Amino acid sequence: MKGKKTVGIYIKIVAGIFIVLPIIVGSGQSFAQGQVNWDWWCTNTGQAIGCPTDNWVDYISISPGGMGPNALPVPSVAKGRVDNELSLELGAQAHFGAGDNTQNLWTYLNVNLAKDIASLVIYAIPQEHFDVSDQTRDERMLSGEYFEPEGFAKGDVYFGMEIQILKDRPRGPDLLLRAVTKTASGSETGGARFTDSPGYFIDVSAGKDFQLGEENKWLRPYANLGFYAWQTYDRKHPQNDAPMYGLGLDLILNKNSFSTSLSGYAGWKDNGDKPLVYRLEYTRKAKTFNYLAQYQLGFNDFDYTSLKLSIIYHTENLFRKKKNSE
Repeated sequence: MKGKKTVGIYIKIVAGIFIVLPIIVGSGQSFAQGQVNWDWWCTNTGQAIGCPTDNWVDYISISPGGMGPNALPVPSVAKGRVDNELSLELGAQAHFGAGDNTQNLWTYLNVNLAKDIASLVIYAIPQEHFDVSDQTRDERMLSGEYFEPEGFAKGDVYFGMEIQILKDRPRGPDLLLRAVTKTASGSETGGARFTDSPGYFIDVSAGKDFQLGEENKWLRPYANLGFYAWQTYDRKHPQNDAPMYGLGLDLILNKNSFSTSLSGYAGWKDNGDKPLVYRLEYTRKAKTFNYLAQYQLGFNDFDYTSLKLSIIYHTENLFRKKKNSE
């Protein structure tokens, strides 16, 4: 009876997340408009004062190098193994550099649908605050509504599936297929914050555990290869396509986990579409909650240094728990 009650609570938690997440994203505070200056915009784009202003999107580069840090971020490197837990991550990030200081909330939900087979993943940036320098404003050719580019923006929601292809082979690595869609829920495209257009990425990752002498001490190298595509406002070539890649290494020492990875993707338009990021992450594992700290350093077309702090609630797979309780 107690087991059934616990499962009921978990199901309510998941249902609440699915209800609340769209509300958080949809009701987030948008840009706090300051001075509007279309004369500046005309001059900045090389046109005469009084020029038509309804084509401002043609001057913004829909690329990671031409927008804020959350517009087209480099996906994390998958590790070749499906997560068998229900987990919810709530965190905050801060990004510095490129004349653009940004802070945002971060949410990530993993729902394991079948042990060692498949998980549903949903993650989002419900809200970000940005403060952009005048020089960066001019370089990005923001619309005339962003002459004073500071305010808030609503972020994108991503959702997808992770499917285990192979696992626990004696000689070969684990293999995982991941497919994720980016929605067009983000706002403030005129401020180069989010693209207001869809995208997706698909990749296959491989990883394998190597035990380090003692129990609960492991080394896991992993790598991924895939494809990332997103829509732009280019009338001739409305989609940018990019090979996606990454490699990483995890060191697990009992309740402590250290992760390091290098990842990126390379678009074909050469307009700031080849970002590369290095991530260093520490996770402290506990029975119900994990605590995470991440440092990220951007290269090439991602000129940001970023910090993230998160708390992660996790528990057993709901369906497995229900089966055991019966």
